Amino acid sequence: MDNLTRVSPDIKGLYATAPQSIPIGPSLVIRAFLLQREQGNLLIYSTNKITQDALEDKGGAVRHYMNHGHEASFYPNKIDTPTYIHQNDYESVKNKIEVSATFSETARLGDDFEIIPTPGHTPGSTCYLWDNGAHRILFTGDMLYLQYDRWFAPLLGSSNRGPYLKSLRRIRELDFDVLLPWVTIQDQTFYYFVSKKEVEKQVTKVIERMEDK
Repeated sequence: MDNLTRVSPDIKGLYATAPQSIPIGPSLVIRAFLLQREQGNLLIYSTNKITQDALEDKGGAVRHYMNHGHEASFYPNKIDTPTYIHQNDYESVKNKIEVSATFSETARLGDDFEIIPTPGHTPGSTCYLWDNGAHRILFTGDMLYLQYDRWFAPLLGSSNRGPYLKSLRRIRELDFDVLLPWVTIQDQTFYYFVSKKEVEKQVTKVIERMEDK
């Protein structure tokens, strides 16, 4: 059994699965994260490393939120938690996994968790912003992550540049101080404490590179 482990002593209530390699790059790994909340725990992202026993050991999870449809290839199919995904990515996953419900717009779950659609990488890419009382943690999936010290937004052949740029501009304006992507470089840190100034600087660079392509 792969247990969930505390991400950092500085970030309360946040647990991560063991890293899982993915075939698109030997140096890339993914993780899923459990958010411990009084209103009900949440599971963010997909990985085959998560198990029902591991979830129950931390109090279970009432909902599982996917960032985008590519995660269906790493779906934790032995858990009982209902899965949610943006409706624009539902068609791409409906024959692979069981989706309990979809959403389409920005919404809040309780007073601490925000659902923020950020299309472009895929039509239904969605970020999640969690305020744990001490930090505001942004989950960006793989529409925005770090390759070593460089912030990176993968524009795939199936991606849509216009909405992607709009989503990046939206992220640049968000208030958060921890960045937590789905994809990271193996043996590199997988969570990042950031300042507003750094977010504005780095996301602007990402936007400029995408505009030049």
